[in-house]
Amino acid sequence: MSRSATAARIYFRSEDRIICQGSQWYFQSREGDQGPFASLEEAELELQFYIEAFSPPHQRSASVQLDLFQ
Repeated sequence: MSRSATAARIYFRSEDRIICQGSQWYFQSREGDQGPFASLEEAELELQFYIEAFSPPHQRSASVQLDLFQ
């Protein structure tokens, strides 16, 4: 990624994992940027799902129900 592309990113909460480029939202993971998403709220929700999906089963939140085998 060029320096100018990096400079154009705007970083938000979630420990600087959510970024905005233009009007598109992404979250960063070890696997690379995930997205685009239409809004900050959608990116935050998808980040939570992503974290839950990759958490060990005994650490998953009861508030997010995922069926990983669908």
